[in-house]
Amino acid sequence: MAKKEKRQKKDSVLATLADEKYLDHAKQLFSSAFRKGNWRGDFALIAYNIAHEKLSWFRDKGIYIIHCAQFENPRAGHYADSIYLAKWKMFEPEFRDWKNVAYLDADIIVRGSIAQLATAKGFFALPDMSGADVYYQFLKPTSIQEHWSSVQHEEYLKLIALPIDLRTRSFNAGVLVFSTESVPKDASESLHKLIEEYRNVNRFGDQSIMNIYFHGKWSPLPQTFNFFYPAAVSQQIPPPMVNVAVVHFGGFAVKPWNPVSLFHGEWKENLEAAESTDFGGGD
Repeated sequence: MAKKEKRQKKDSVLATLADEKYLDHAKQLFSSAFRKGNWRGDFALIAYNIAHEKLSWFRDKGIYIIHCAQFENPRAGHYADSIYLAKWKMFEPEFRDWKNVAYLDADIIVRGSIAQLATAKGFFALPDMSGADVYYQFLKPTSIQEHWSSVQHEEYLKLIALPIDLRTRSFNAGVLVFSTESVPKDASESLHKLIEEYRNVNRFGDQSIMNIYFHGKWSPLPQTFNFFYPAAVSQQIPPPMVNVAVVHFGGFAVKPWNPVSLFHGEWKENLEAAESTDFGGGD
């Protein structure tokens, strides 16, 4: 059999992160981004600890696969597993073949055009939920006083001594858009070093650390590209009233793959449509 010719990469790529349990979630995201988001750049899956043979669907669909081995430490923060650190593969050489990268978490449905994200110059994100500042991204003595250790206190003192304003607004790491030239080539290595320095006071894993590293270096996205859907079932907004491009079911929100979600039908429809979609551009 003749070897399949490798297709030339486009200028931009849309990436998400998944382990073996979240492959359907990645399919749904890519499907909604292509069909409803008008994304015509490449697609890339950051595959965390997934065997090669379980990724044939993505290869056949023309989606680039970036492998990431399992990290030794299972925890990245008080409320985060180490899988989220695989997101930093975006800052490694494999992604520098693209000029622009758009990253979306797998708990997102795309409902409107995201085409303009393919031409971003700089590093962009949306301010985090509830106006949280950078200080909130980390634990402090009053957070878990009864379990506060000397190691945590040492890290906390180092944190508050940083030459940055911890009271400035933090950003959410569920949607990130950047030009690869705007990010230092050693960014991933630096971020992994920071995770070790602040592991015991880290609240949200990758997001907490990125808010230190990119402090003062990010610009805000319009809210339409990262709308945080309400957490409680009783607060769910009917889909017709959610007129945004990107709906993010982050945190404790009712996930759209849950049958009780008002978005479950739409999520399922996007997943089914993925089967007949050719995303193109893969290897």
